[in-house]
Amino acid sequence: MLEVIACYTYPHHSNRGKVEKVLELLREYRRTARKIAKLHWKHFFKSKGRLNEFLRVEEVDSRLLERYKYVCSRQLCGTLKSFVFNIQNRVSEVIWNSSLSKEDKLILSYANSKGLWLDFSLDKVKVRDGKELEVKDYHRKLIEKIFKHVLSTWRKPSFKHISMHLDGKVFCLKLKQEGKAKSFDYWLSLATLEKRKRVLIPLRTNTYAEAQEGEWKNTGYRRRRKHCSKEGQRAQEKGIHTYNTDFSNGHRLKPPHSVRQGRPDGKAVFELSHAYG
Repeated sequence: MLEVIACYTYPHHSNRGKVEKVLELLREYRRTARKIAKLHWKHFFKSKGRLNEFLRVEEVDSRLLERYKYVCSRQLCGTLKSFVFNIQNRVSEVIWNSSLSKEDKLILSYANSKGLWLDFSLDKVKVRDGKELEVKDYHRKLIEKIFKHVLSTWRKPSFKHISMHLDGKVFCLKLKQEGKAKSFDYWLSLATLEKRKRVLIPLRTNTYAEAQEGEWKNTGYRRRRKHCSKEGQRAQEKGIHTYNTDFSNGHRLKPPHSVRQGRPDGKAVFELSHAYG
């Protein structure tokens, strides 16, 4: 069943102190992300082309809680996997547009499809027609050289302006309770840089989001519906993916302050993601 992840903005009414805490958290999150990214690349080359979603990040020096480091590491791993996938596609183009023989192209294409750029240790490979081709040292050196050349010509993700994709480890979305503050529909409880000290962000409802078909689910506050809209179907047919599908079981907290989002006034922007299936 097709699942589409959509994000809707929920207006908040936080005071300056709460906004500053979120901004401080975001700045540290971005600094830590760049350190963790270096660790992921180090592991990538050490493990011969493998990215580890559960990479241990305790050694990273940061003010973030360990839970935040783990969440950040998983987010970065998803981004880096997408980046490596694009590199893989480019390597495939280089191979098939080269003047190599057909057999060489098939062998290199096999290595590329399996991600064996840095560890092509097979002696023989079986291609589409069932024919086995012998792998030579020439092929092993060439696929590694092509991969490293393509990688050197592409700009790696810097994560300087990364958004925080958070899950239940560091935040909790609560509905308003009877007998308490009635002015706000939701309260976002967010872990800060200080251990056991959370900040409560008051949110108002988004009438457009609430009017969408489906029902709320307890796991991740997800909405589901059997079919996506016609616009969504047309976008899928054209290969247009307008929604972020990473960490679909949680909510997405966008940068509280970002000029490129058209919010240079220092006001925080919170977006909650809903899954439709």
